[in-house]
Amino acid sequence: MELVNRFVFPPIKTAYGNPAGKVTDGQLTFYGQIARNGPGLIILEPVAVTPEGREHPKQLSVHLPDSVQELKKLVEGIHGEGRLACLHLNHAGAAANPKATGATPKAPSPCTCAASGQKAEALTEGEIEDILAGYESAAKKAREAGFDVLEIQAGHGYLVSQFLNGKINKRQDRFGQDRQLFIREVISAVRRSAGEMVLILRISGDEMSPEYGLPREDLSSVLDFARETGISAIHAGMGSACFSPPWYFHHMSLPGKPQIDAVSWIRQQSSLPIITAGRLGRKDRAEQMVEEGLADLLALGRPIIADPQILEKWQKGEDEKVILCGYCLQGCLHRVRTGEGLGCNVNPEIGQPDLEATSRPLTVLVAGGGPAGMSAARYLAKRGHQVTLAEKEEELGGQFALAWRAPGKEPMREGFESLVRAVEESQVSI
Repeated sequence: MELVNRFVFPPIKTAYGNPAGKVTDGQLTFYGQIARNGPGLIILEPVAVTPEGREHPKQLSVHLPDSVQELKKLVEGIHGEGRLACLHLNHAGAAANPKATGATPKAPSPCTCAASGQKAEALTEGEIEDILAGYESAAKKAREAGFDVLEIQAGHGYLVSQFLNGKINKRQDRFGQDRQLFIREVISAVRRSAGEMVLILRISGDEMSPEYGLPREDLSSVLDFARETGISAIHAGMGSACFSPPWYFHHMSLPGKPQIDAVSWIRQQSSLPIITAGRLGRKDRAEQMVEEGLADLLALGRPIIADPQILEKWQKGEDEKVILCGYCLQGCLHRVRTGEGLGCNVNPEIGQPDLEATSRPLTVLVAGGGPAGMSAARYLAKRGHQVTLAEKEEELGGQFALAWRAPGKEPMREGFESLVRAVEESQVSI
């Protein structure tokens, strides 16, 4: 398999879907924007292999009778932009959302997901077999829909990780006596239907929870048999959805060293190519990860949401024109959780239809130079209107100019400054 570049778009939840699990215009628009001159491989938002493993009421589905036809729409859109498409297979286990599933979460053993407060009941062997059948069915549908790659979620505190983890898996049957049995069965089930499709294994380099996180010795054994079971690459993130969400979402205030340490350890344990994910939206850091052998491929999610042209700009040496992600998580996480759909404080155009030039240029005054005013002014100017942006203070930004000054929020400054710079260099009169 060949990619046009070494970048990957990771599986980011969008909430652009609907409760019926159908593909929507919003999803088609979003993935078209991401794929256009973007990463060589686009991993779609997670799909749950059974309806009981869902995390969000608007989550994309793979278990429905018409899932092949629905998913094919996304694949064709991505292929139309010359990029490869990957389906990310998951079951949330204890992290499943009862509002999405209509049922009590299930896990290897009874436990409580700290992030949600939901108590999970133990899976029966029959339910485990149903989930394994779900993986096999999902892989078959992915192949029929035309996906190039499949990714199996085995980290971040989700169901596969829960089975591997002796702190959570207290079963006395074969799935507890051999905690690797479930992941081996998952990979076997996927491979039976996937044929020769490329398989990626998604893991947490460190779940960052001393009390409940997956120990390194358990993760090491997974890496050992990954190549033996036909896995082509390791996709390394951080954290756990239930026990260390800030690390899972790579919050801006967290230090970078634990991620470096985790990926360095994975490199020592495995010769498989590594896709490294997490706060790589600064060119110097991305280059550092490759030069130091800590990444073969780079996963860029939120930085591409903030600026879908970031890779083009890097390639052309136009680094100063990049609209930088501030890792604030407000549009790409908070909005998703509330069901509004993914957004971005510095790029409100994400997921929206492409701009068209106006046939009736107007003279427009935008009052207020906060992030909303700046974005509105840029949008109107792009469409061909003559725009004046008025701000009573000496600098643009409004509350955005203050937000990054709070402790732990310094990375927001770069996002703020890049947005101001984009406005100042546009056709907007200030």
